[in-house]
Amino acid sequence: MSGDGGWGPGSQGQDWTPGWAPPGQPVPGQPGSGQPGPGYGQPGPGFGQPLPGQPGPGQPGPGQPGPGFGQPGQGYGQPGMPGMPGMPPSQPFPPSPPPPSSNTGLLITLIAGGGFVVIVLVVVVLAASGAFSGGGGKKPAKSDSPTDKLAAAAQRLTTARGLNLRGTVSSGSDKLNGDFKITSSGWVTGNVTWNGETAQVIMPGDAVYVKAGWDFWRTEGNVSNKATWIGSSRWGKLSYSSLSSTVKSDMTPSAIASDLRNVSRYSVKSTVSTTVQGVPALKISTYGDVFYVSADDSPRLLRLETDYPQTAVDVTEVTSGQGDAVTELRSRINALKDSFDPSRSTRVDKISWGSCTTSGCTVHSKVWSTRSGSTSVRVTVFVRITANDKNGRKLGECSNSGTVTSLSSINVTCRVKSAAWTSFRGGTGLRRWWGRAEAMASGATSTEIQTMLSGLNSV
Repeated sequence: MSGDGGWGPGSQGQDWTPGWAPPGQPVPGQPGSGQPGPGYGQPGPGFGQPLPGQPGPGQPGPGQPGPGFGQPGQGYGQPGMPGMPGMPPSQPFPPSPPPPSSNTGLLITLIAGGGFVVIVLVVVVLAASGAFSGGGGKKPAKSDSPTDKLAAAAQRLTTARGLNLRGTVSSGSDKLNGDFKITSSGWVTGNVTWNGETAQVIMPGDAVYVKAGWDFWRTEGNVSNKATWIGSSRWGKLSYSSLSSTVKSDMTPSAIASDLRNVSRYSVKSTVSTTVQGVPALKISTYGDVFYVSADDSPRLLRLETDYPQTAVDVTEVTSGQGDAVTELRSRINALKDSFDPSRSTRVDKISWGSCTTSGCTVHSKVWSTRSGSTSVRVTVFVRITANDKNGRKLGECSNSGTVTSLSSINVTCRVKSAAWTSFRGGTGLRRWWGRAEAMASGATSTEIQTMLSGLNSV
């Protein structure tokens, strides 16, 4: 009987670089000047008064012409007319009223041959209606401007309890596409493809945890191809991802609302009508971002496209409660008890055998792990037994955990129990089996998990 020691998924933490806008006045003496000329509105000598030798008004006279009627130069600029025989003296016109001070028109009265002509000039200014503007249309209301639409959408976001996003979010070397739920404080849960690999993701606080298969962890976590314990998928902690800080600083409701308010009319390049999520919308393009807001009287953000971080997502506001996001986060945080941290290197120094009977086989593993500044690290050991050699038929598996507190290795023991082992061990003849142990450093302690769960009360 023999045992085979093995190296666990160990890697040094990678450095990630986050990937990465007068009029003139009338002459005195003219009507409308406001200053009458000499005798303006006053009768000339004999105007309307009986002259010497003339009968009084209404009395027949001898038919002699009077000395004159309406002498020239009496403010009208018209020549006097001789009196007509047998005509009663004319009655004086009432004094002309002072010219109106209003700018709505001018009244000009011309007197000729005992009659008068009234010419009225009316100027109506219809600037408010656009009659003289050439456009003829209504000026857009202030609330129709792109910046006011964005400001109104920003106001809605400030009261949102969270956001549901669907689309692509990229930062640095990380590109995620899928569905995200973001709380008002920036905690995230989602179902995505991460650089092409199917994954679940949570970002509780500043940490990033991903549940994915071996292909993902080999690339993103530098995990050994011998890490069979990952199985089809396992929760793991990323030592660094710019996505966490990006989401917290740029993708929360308050952060996006701030971006909307910061758009000025000088930074708006174009506004185009379109449709988003089946809703009539305005596509407002700026020099750095593109915002899609609903075209109704209560604008809300429907879609967001930004250069940094690179995002192209449909947006749905969560206006009451955060039930879906919190429920999903709680379930996934609890699952972190079985997570691992690929940034910590582990090592299996040796395995040895204890009692191996038909009821089971006990395996002792001597393991070690880096602690990366922590006083202790919980290490889990996974043991597999195969028949005859390392490539033989699987007989059973077991696992157990221990805590590394110093530079020294620790012993971790587990016992394999399975029908396959019992059948194999109970057979006749020589029996030979092979054992392999792998170790992983825990991605979250019980204390850390409880802290995250408590944090859900304030997201």
